[in-house]
Amino acid sequence: MLELSGEKRKRGRPRKNPAENDTPIVKEVKRGRGRPKKTQNSFSAIETNKPVNILDSEELSYKAINAWDNPKFNKKSIISFCEGYKSFMNKAKTEREFIKESVTLAKQNNFINLDEAGDIKLKPGDKVYRVFKERLMLLAVMGNKPPEEGTRIVGAHVDSPRIDIKQNPLYESTDMVFFKTHYYGGIKKYQWLAIPLALHGIIVKADGTSVEVNIGEDEKDPV
Repeated sequence: MLELSGEKRKRGRPRKNPAENDTPIVKEVKRGRGRPKKTQNSFSAIETNKPVNILDSEELSYKAINAWDNPKFNKKSIISFCEGYKSFMNKAKTEREFIKESVTLAKQNNFINLDEAGDIKLKPGDKVYRVFKERLMLLAVMGNKPPEEGTRIVGAHVDSPRIDIKQNPLYESTDMVFFKTHYYGGIKKYQWLAIPLALHGIIVKADGTSVEVNIGEDEKDPV
């Protein structure tokens, strides 16, 4: 049976059993591996006589520096390179045009076409190139060590954002002639309505001969 008492018990820590000893039990704890004991006060190790460098607020603040103001840069050579790059991009707007202009630059820098060189033995320092299907080009400079000991390869992707005309593009609608097209290169369709366009490409005739097309780059072109 449970004996009920009229005394109300307060919430909180339970009553302490008077039979328990109030004397705390002290156990010896051995120090294990880890941080060693401090042998001295941390403040006593500071050299009070050592001079302190006080930094100015301007030294702590960040200043943006324009690279164009660097006196080590040769601005004339930079502008000359950029103008040459712009001229190249204006001429090479398709894969075939890019390879065609690259062949011109390669010949100007003493590169030899492997398809026209015949059986030649390449020696260190020789510059050669080869064109594949008028849309891919390989250039190489012979080194002093065999390829088994390592090579240096630089790759580049030759293409550009554009609107491609499909194989059978012509169709008529609302008494007008239209082209079936396909956009390439992640372009925004609405932007091209405000950009002067030119027609670049190649037409292969029934007899197998091809004709290059470039209409719209010259101001005198009928567009």
